[in-house]
Amino acid sequence: MDWNRTQNHHLFFKYSIMQALVNCTFALGPAGGPGLCNGGPGTAPTRVQMPTIGHSIVFTPHLLLDQVFGFTRMGQHGTDSFYGQNIGLNLGIPGTNGPDPRQSGFPIFNITGYTSLGQTANWMPFWRHDRSWTTSHNITWNHGSHEVRFGFDMIHYQLNQWQPEAGSDGPRGLLTFDGAITALNGGASPNQYNAWAALLLGLDQSVGKSLQYLPLQGREWQFRWYARDRWQVSRKLTLNLGLRYELYPLVTRATNGIGVYSLATNQIAVGGLGGNLENAGVKVSHTMYAPRLGLAYRLNNRTVIRTGYGISYDPLPMSRVFRDPYPLTVVQDFPGSNSFIPFGSLATGIPLFTGPDLSTGSATVPATALISRSPFASELHRGYIQSWNFTIERELPAQMLLTAAYVGTGTTHQFVDHELNAAPPGGGTAGRPLYAIFGRSASTVFEDGWLSSHYHSLQLALNRHFAQGLLVKVSYTWSKAIDWADDDGRVGLLFNWAPVLARNEARAGFDEFRNRLGLRVAFRLRQEDGSERSGEMDSG
Repeated sequence: MDWNRTQNHHLFFKYSIMQALVNCTFALGPAGGPGLCNGGPGTAPTRVQMPTIGHSIVFTPHLLLDQVFGFTRMGQHGTDSFYGQNIGLNLGIPGTNGPDPRQSGFPIFNITGYTSLGQTANWMPFWRHDRSWTTSHNITWNHGSHEVRFGFDMIHYQLNQWQPEAGSDGPRGLLTFDGAITALNGGASPNQYNAWAALLLGLDQSVGKSLQYLPLQGREWQFRWYARDRWQVSRKLTLNLGLRYELYPLVTRATNGIGVYSLATNQIAVGGLGGNLENAGVKVSHTMYAPRLGLAYRLNNRTVIRTGYGISYDPLPMSRVFRDPYPLTVVQDFPGSNSFIPFGSLATGIPLFTGPDLSTGSATVPATALISRSPFASELHRGYIQSWNFTIERELPAQMLLTAAYVGTGTTHQFVDHELNAAPPGGGTAGRPLYAIFGRSASTVFEDGWLSSHYHSLQLALNRHFAQGLLVKVSYTWSKAIDWADDDGRVGLLFNWAPVLARNEARAGFDEFRNRLGLRVAFRLRQEDGSERSGEMDSG
């Protein structure tokens, strides 16, 4: 809905809704297995609603105000055909499933050399009720050769979920059967038949399970202020000068603050409980200034030079990163003392466990409990990206425009998972550094912005806009990207043992597309009868 209330005041309102039923079938039918889709098997009804309201008002010919307010609500829950059936307990395996109906279903059976059985998506079932509020306020002021624009942005995230997916176990339980248990001592290497024999004997090499101990209720704010001046210095020279200030307060929860694991004491401290500060010692930066500079210079009537530099801070929501670390989700893995000795059997099942007593605000972490993405009790480093470019544009005959550009970026303090209980190659459980101190055999992952990446590219383009019925676009990019981990670091590092960390720095996973050539040709012809014919060729 658009409403021109007056000649100088325009209002608009928009409401969007999406309803979808996401379905995925088990590959092995009654035996479960992975999904025949790019995701987990099950059914997930989804509804997303987005109302938006905004307005713009012209106070004077030189002064404009525009404001927008938005709200998003997402509801989604996922279950599968085994939901409501305690298949693990019905098979006589203690410790699987549980008293909560959300723990029902088919446990995971990992058998080396075979497709896994059961509900292999450890994050099923799930319930998500997430909300976000956004608002943007901008003022534009024209004065002489200056166009000044400044404003404020705010986002508030509210995460409400039940999804105990930390680790790989799931709320129904996980049982792993490895071939080494039934292999001959000193004989041939174990194979898939040895693993199948371990299953028939009911001898599991490891077991595990995850519990939703505290609600997943992230609460997070993001604030940004900015000012920008587009200055027409002369007929040939235009400058863009800008500065942003950004503030990312520490994520909290509906009932408590964030939790921090201590490498020195093997204890978890939860903010806001037992007299602990809400931030549990974690701080955020209050000096996130982001300058921007752009320049365009008309060398002559056919040639323009452009260059720019700017800093951007990573806006990654921390309520997702710190969604389910211990003790919100309690994950315990129980391996055998080595790969040749079973942990137990189907008859003994999975040991029972629960979450910690947090009445004092702190608790000792069990040696077998996974620590997933704990921050350090210091400043949480949020990554920033420096971007720069230098471009030359030249008008050629036949209405062709040639562009040659050098484009680069450099990321500092990139968020990457950091395993701090990694053993050296061949070290096994006994080689884990925290095993020698506290007997910790479980993974212990910290999260911080601590690594870097960089990208450099040569970008060439030849363009001919529609004229005389013909359009041509040719582009070529040569680039190289180096990083330590792709994505936002949630995939973690390939090498975590401290002496070989540097081996992670290599070509990025997407760098295989370092050479890219694109071509697009389109035509539009008017025929004698006045009708038009058109065609297009596009490749890349």
